Amino acid sequence: MFLDAAVVTGKPIVMGGSLGRTEATGRGVMVSTLAAMEKLKINPYKATCAVQGFGNVGSWAARLLAERGLKVVAVSDISGAYYNENGIDIDAAIAYRDKKKGSLDGYAEVEKINGADVLTLPVDVLVPAATEDVITSSNAGKFKRS
Repeated sequence: MFLDAAVVTGKPIVMGGSLGRTEATGRGVMVSTLAAMEKLKINPYKATCAVQGFGNVGSWAARLLAERGLKVVAVSDISGAYYNENGIDIDAAIAYRDKKKGSLDGYAEVEKINGADVLTLPVDVLVPAATEDVITSSNAGKFKRS
């Protein structure tokens, strides 16, 4: 059987894979978020952000948005939601999560909040990066902008 390597995703670099695959989706979130913010005239250096989901997509989106000036004040993962009104050090949070094998539970730099509350915090940008169907007709009207 012949397999054309051009149609296989996730290939190693030596087989024609691409650099940056790990962060590609989170980078796409960052690019589209910044484009929307520009259109809406929201200054990233004055904006706050909450990221629902802190896996591969959410953590990369949070890291890249923070690098571009947004203050990420809340993130959530499987263990709950975490908040710091002064902003979360995303690199430190990622390092903690990776050391704890996927969880921010016990991370001292944040306050643990109700998981559903991450969706309704008063922030300029909400990144739903966990599972589908988290924005529903019952919670959409509760979103707040800071």
